[in-house]
Amino acid sequence: MTYISNKIYFRSGDLVTMKHEMPNKPTMLVQSVDKMNIPSKDTGGLLGVTCLWFTNDLALQTHRFNTKDLIHIENA
Repeated sequence: MTYISNKIYFRSGDLVTMKHEMPNKPTMLVQSVDKMNIPSKDTGGLLGVTCLWFTNDLALQTHRFNTKDLIHIENA
């Protein structure tokens, strides 16, 4: 996890969760930070953060999230 000028950057291996309060929100592992080959003005070339987690029945799930929807989980 890196903070630069009030921006939070995600790295592979970070533990994250959803920023929004919802029941059963998972603890997820950042698999990759996905960028476009050609940066755009709107997104700066960032597509999103791909996370993976296991459901209660041990099914592996993956999804790409917007960085604004995620928060870091502090190490205990």
